[in-house]
Amino acid sequence: MVKLTQIALVSALLALGGCSGDKGPPPMTVQCAAYYDIATTALGKLNAPQMKQVIIRLQLAKKLAFQMAQEEVGDEFDEMLSEETSRQQGMLPNPGSIGPLMNQYKQQCQTLVQS
Repeated sequence: MVKLTQIALVSALLALGGCSGDKGPPPMTVQCAAYYDIATTALGKLNAPQMKQVIIRLQLAKKLAFQMAQEEVGDEFDEMLSEETSRQQGMLPNPGSIGPLMNQYKQQCQTLVQS
């Protein structure tokens, strides 16, 4: 038998958004796929010959991250990638300034794709 206090607690949590149905963060593979996608696009737009090797490494890492994420989340990949890309782009002060993303994802994502 459910007690009245339990019903009140569940109702309060729902009202406060404690059980909002939020899926939580996507897997790290999806986060890295989005990071590499944004980074390769931003650096590619710089048209800086000295960055060519960096861009090539990022493109390879992007390909690996995409493969890993697709294997992990299957049919949900495209939707999850789109949502995560939008979320990460929202962290940027402007579209070409990827510093905040590099600070958050560079090391983790390098480790992920090298494993």
